Amino acid sequence: MMNVSAFYGWKGNLLGYTLDGMSVPIADGNRHYQMIKEAIQTGNCTIHEPVISEVVKIYNRRGNLSGYKWSGLFIPIDERNKLYVLITAAINNGTCKVNEPNIELLDKEYKRIEKLVILIFFNRPWDHVSDIYEGIMPYPLSDKHDKNRYCFKLINIRSNNNPLDLLFESYQIQTNMPLTHFTMGCSFLEVEVPIKRLRNLFRNEKKIAEWLADLFEMHLLESDRSKKEGPDIMWLIVFAKTYLQNFIIDIGNAITEAFSREYGTIPIGFIDERKIFEDVIILNKYENGSYDLGVFNLSGKQDFNLSGKWNGGVGLQQIANQEQYPVHPQENALRRIRLLLKQGLHMEALCLLNAFLEVNICSVLCSFINNDSEKIKIINKIGHRARIKLFKEIVKSFNNSNIIIDNNYIKTIINVYKIYKYRNNYVHELLMPNNEHYLSSKTKNELFEIMFSFTDPWESKMWLKKQWELLLNNNLKVIGIIELYTIKYNK
Repeated sequence: MMNVSAFYGWKGNLLGYTLDGMSVPIADGNRHYQMIKEAIQTGNCTIHEPVISEVVKIYNRRGNLSGYKWSGLFIPIDERNKLYVLITAAINNGTCKVNEPNIELLDKEYKRIEKLVILIFFNRPWDHVSDIYEGIMPYPLSDKHDKNRYCFKLINIRSNNNPLDLLFESYQIQTNMPLTHFTMGCSFLEVEVPIKRLRNLFRNEKKIAEWLADLFEMHLLESDRSKKEGPDIMWLIVFAKTYLQNFIIDIGNAITEAFSREYGTIPIGFIDERKIFEDVIILNKYENGSYDLGVFNLSGKQDFNLSGKWNGGVGLQQIANQEQYPVHPQENALRRIRLLLKQGLHMEALCLLNAFLEVNICSVLCSFINNDSEKIKIINKIGHRARIKLFKEIVKSFNNSNIIIDNNYIKTIINVYKIYKYRNNYVHELLMPNNEHYLSSKTKNELFEIMFSFTDPWESKMWLKKQWELLLNNNLKVIGIIELYTIKYNK
């Protein structure tokens, strides 16, 4: 007999089971879930409900009981909610302790916070900056909106000591957190965000992470606030690093770009979502001018901690002995595209990616008809747009074969069209998407999404693997499609 424990979300919806200490989500592709599902259907599984032994009462802003806090979750008063039913049953039978909330703890320091101070670290110093260089940047960056002005500082750390120790000393922060394993840079950008602007910045985010949207919904129920009112200040402070991502990326990159233009230097670095979680700390600045460490969630960077001799790994061999260790030229192009994206050169990366796709799709089409030199000549002559269209028709022709052609693969081919369009506008007319002079976070995210299938190491392998499957299963129908296409072209 199998024994499992059910676990639920805050809405009381079943999320999965715990089996032998392992969490098993409800997912058809999970083999452990399939085992549990089969055991339940055959009656060979005992399901244990969560044991709720202690909860905290939660009151909304009007002083009314809105639910209970249990295991970090707010459970609203709702007879349809499985967890609420379990809580009330445990309270009624005397097996659950009910605590009152610690009001002093809840009100602690948040009401006195005046600003959030965002610190973005870089692994090299600001050129030409001797100590601290201050400025003001408007946001939103577009002229179409009223602009708020944000104070910022460019700061170089000139010391051999631990940068974090210097940082906390500069801001007079006391902390017992073990931060020694985080390797910070030798300079940073500081941006101050007044607390009174957080709600508008949150509302400006049209799309937030699914998990944050779920927590936002939970918060509204817990506090009895409407969506129009938005979250309270404490919630906005706690989750600032998540919903301020686009703000940090936009204003941070705008400042580094402006500095580069003014002083003729290479941009100090590019800020993206990964950098936010690796190299960004948020401090709380109080009305009296003091600071403390805000909600801390710094993931840190991968560090191989190398020392000693480098005894000829793959990288050295590929450079030093290219004949013996050849690298496919198309893979070289993909690697350089990833490097360009890492530096924030999205349009340049897109142009190189378009070149990769032109070569890649043309070579695949020619491989379908590798014994027909005349048709190969025609394929090489027709434009990239025509070849994309032909490739798409061929892919669709495999729908009834043993090769699975899903909507995502067709969507990827459609993205090839978009990449070609953006490339033409940029190369021939120097126009960037949406006619922007400076790429916004929204546009960068759009470009990143349409390029993802080719720039992500795993996804790009899937793109090439699918092409290989198509070639292995080549049939007369494909030859016929190419035949019709080349005849049409010759006319």
